[in-house]
Amino acid sequence: MTKVQAHDLRPYQVEAIASIEREWESGRRRTLLVLATGLGKTSCFAEIVRRHYAQTGRRALVLAHRIELVQQAAQRLEATGCAVEIESGDRRASKLGALFGSVAVVGTVQTLRGKRLAKWPRDAFSLVVIDEAHRATATMYREILGHFGEAVVLGVTATPDRGDGIALGGVFDSTAYTMTILDGVRGGYLCDVRSRLIPLDCVSLDGVRTTKQEHGRDLSAEDIARAMEGLEPMHAIAAPLVREAGERKTLVFMPSVATAHALAEVLAGYVGAAKVRSLDGGSDPDVRAKAIADYSRGDVQYLVNCALFTEGFDAPATACVAVARPTKSRALYAQMVGRGTRLAPGKADCLVLDFHPSNTTHNLAHVVDIFEGDDLDAVPAKMVAEELAAGATVMEAREKARERAAEEARKLAERRERAARAMVQAQATYRAIDRSMWTIDDVCGVSREAYAPTVPRVREDQLASLEALRVPIAKNETVRSASEKLAEATRRRRNGLCSVRQAQTLIRCGLRGDVTYQEARDIMDRLAAARWKPSPEMLAQYGHR
Repeated sequence: MTKVQAHDLRPYQVEAIASIEREWESGRRRTLLVLATGLGKTSCFAEIVRRHYAQTGRRALVLAHRIELVQQAAQRLEATGCAVEIESGDRRASKLGALFGSVAVVGTVQTLRGKRLAKWPRDAFSLVVIDEAHRATATMYREILGHFGEAVVLGVTATPDRGDGIALGGVFDSTAYTMTILDGVRGGYLCDVRSRLIPLDCVSLDGVRTTKQEHGRDLSAEDIARAMEGLEPMHAIAAPLVREAGERKTLVFMPSVATAHALAEVLAGYVGAAKVRSLDGGSDPDVRAKAIADYSRGDVQYLVNCALFTEGFDAPATACVAVARPTKSRALYAQMVGRGTRLAPGKADCLVLDFHPSNTTHNLAHVVDIFEGDDLDAVPAKMVAEELAAGATVMEAREKARERAAEEARKLAERRERAARAMVQAQATYRAIDRSMWTIDDVCGVSREAYAPTVPRVREDQLASLEALRVPIAKNETVRSASEKLAEATRRRRNGLCSVRQAQTLIRCGLRGDVTYQEARDIMDRLAAARWKPSPEMLAQYGHR
């Protein structure tokens, strides 16, 4: 039997491996490991393969969807002393390899199909590892897992959320361990992130469709590329890119092969051709390997690509990621940004440049979206974005936003307490005035209109209560009208209805004002996205009956 050695693991990796083994022991035979980019997924599954072989003497199958990932996995396994065979393209692994010390077979999922899959006995592997496991819902993965149905399965991914809504629960029984980008930065295993939002006023996404993409439903890359055609958008990207990136080693993501090469040509005019390379899936392997080597060595500063380096690309010195491929997918965005979060000597943080068409109504992914954590709801995203815009890193922005939110909550509590005290006074005054008004009307026969000029002007405590409750204040506000408004605002809050201001906005748009606070927020978000023109469906559901 081949002797393989354990390699150094970080504490969280040791914990993750123990969690995976516990899942298998408890009967959950297909489990998932979620580690953010840069936290060492390959090291973890290499150690799992090593241990599995040491305990059982049986081989593992490692599946990937690209030859670069296959080579990366093979190299990492070999570094632990594991003998590896490759099943991909013209390279074929032996069914009898286990007799000669083969510990694992690493192959592309596209190769292990049809006759190539059928040649393998169903018990050839007792462990199957799926790299980039967010893809595992695809039919070709399911066929392989079905063929080796008795094997335990480990899926590894940085982004388990899928934009197409297909749940990974259909493939995996459990998630054994999760560590996010936020966890990695907090633990000192990933670098912090700065963000700059750069408007692209010359690019419109109005005609861009949302279509099925490789990573799920997202803005059509083809449509985005069409919207970016011409020299003006290329210069609008290149000029601020050079200015903001400075000396940072920079990876640029573009929506298409054509735009990637077009930007590289324009960028070369700013910094010189020697500092820029552009690559795509069709690039010659040797050319691609040399460009990556030059970039890693520092001879090339800007590496421009189209969807080539979202997975399996390891260049820790990358200190700037330029996202010029707008996306609604949190997973895709996290994959792009994750290329720059690895630690490297002399690297303090990663700068993310978001090139953002300024007129879009699409809800585009942002740096804040990928820094998830248990306290996310307690940190308003808007405040975090404001602190980021002021130059803070994400971790600094979160802390400052948390402090601001706590201070605003304290002030709000004080305002509510003052308003509650004023409300008691206002209600008492309202009842007194109401009785007086009806007494005058009934006994003296004086009309309310005639009496109105003598009604006292609104009091300061009423104004404070109206402001605290965000109730609109009229120029000729009186004690009586303010009291009525306060009573109505109290009734709406007690009954769970939206605020007076929300109701007025809805009514101006032709909709009812008798909806809940949360319904009003959702409706107004939809109205804002539709430029405050209610759709027929919205009118049918919330219009006046």
